[in-house]
Amino acid sequence: MNVILYKYSCPRWYGNLSGLKNISIDKELNDETLTDNLTKIENINTGSKTCKIDLIQKYELIINNVLNYQGINTIPVNNIKDFNLDKTSK
Repeated sequence: MNVILYKYSCPRWYGNLSGLKNISIDKELNDETLTDNLTKIENINTGSKTCKIDLIQKYELIINNVLNYQGINTIPVNNIKDFNLDKTSK
């Protein structure tokens, strides 16, 4: 999974809304398409019509299990007894 860090700046009548956000994407998009999509998203989120997007960083996210806490024991496990994959034999 790729993650994009970007900065948005969206002018409004009462001031400028700006900040940093991360978004995860599963497919490869060129920078222009990605910027256009993020501009549309931030225009909707802020109510602006002229947001400016600056791409800052693209990185790959890999999740590794580091530690299991005791709460993992509270997750129910389904036990199926006498499960037969061959439905024709009885």
